[in-house]
Amino acid sequence: MQKSLGMFVPRSRRSSITKEERNRTGPAYSGSPAKGRITVPLDPTVQEYVTRIQALHAPALRTLTPEQAREGFVASQKLLQAAAPMTPNILTEDLMIPGPYGEIPVRVYASAHQEAVPLVLFFHGGGFVLGDIESYDHVARALQAASSAVVISVGYHRPPEFKFPKPVDECFAALHWVMRHATDWNTDPHCLFVSGDSAGGNLAAVVAQKARHDGITLRGQILFYPTTDMLAVTASKQIFGTQYLLQNDDMAWFGEMYLRTVEDALLPEASPARLPNLAGLSPTFIATAEYDPLRDEAEDYAHALQAQGVDVWLRRYEGVIHGFVSVPFFAQASAVMRDAARFIQQHCAPS
Repeated sequence: MQKSLGMFVPRSRRSSITKEERNRTGPAYSGSPAKGRITVPLDPTVQEYVTRIQALHAPALRTLTPEQAREGFVASQKLLQAAAPMTPNILTEDLMIPGPYGEIPVRVYASAHQEAVPLVLFFHGGGFVLGDIESYDHVARALQAASSAVVISVGYHRPPEFKFPKPVDECFAALHWVMRHATDWNTDPHCLFVSGDSAGGNLAAVVAQKARHDGITLRGQILFYPTTDMLAVTASKQIFGTQYLLQNDDMAWFGEMYLRTVEDALLPEASPARLPNLAGLSPTFIATAEYDPLRDEAEDYAHALQAQGVDVWLRRYEGVIHGFVSVPFFAQASAVMRDAARFIQQHCAPS
């Protein structure tokens, strides 16, 4: 199989990264072939879903403009949202908050509560380019319903119009805003989490690192199959990057849209696994999917955090693909939200 040099490495610029730089993540990031072994067959429901999507013969992202790609992504997410459970008890509020490049849209999800509850700042996925608050509405609702926390979804401005590091800057600005306004929704200001899926998981991991640097205490970070190293070469990318819905070439396109130059991929603000000192980061929940190209780098990051003394909950969900939290009829989508809720509950319990 053709090897990929990572999720977000533009193909035309890979040669400017040396082998030494690409591998500067230590032995925990080797992506050994043993990690690529399949232990459970693809779940039948997942297989049927994959087959139906592949039968549509959607054009490769590289052949589309960002606007066209977004339209297709939003349409597919709307179909999934139609299958999501109703959540009549969840109240929402749309706000515009100040940011470094203009106002940032956010949506608050809450249910009626009297006691102070946890607060989760959520960053959507979609390869940095495709997702938005609306297309991830059902995911934010599922997280709120499972955890009873107040969930605030951040509509950071997307590339290529807003390239790295602007989405990072906006997400970190959102954290500061939430800290100032946590009590507005009767939340516990000392029980704050960041969360995200895929590219949003990358942003959440980076925000958690920046929070530690600035002396901000988070109770935890909840990362659903995050991309953690944009230069990672792993067995899971080689095995799954051409078989299922998340393709290596699509991931390279995301990188071309997001990064200013390929050298950006060396920075911890783009590849959080490349931060040498991980000690003292907040407790971390990492969920991976067995048939996901990003599986190995996410699990490697979990192991690196654990090796430096961070409290890590690592859960691999078997028989499922990348993006599964967005598919409400997958059993694993409900399971991961229950596990995330337990993580929140345990790390907000009185000591």
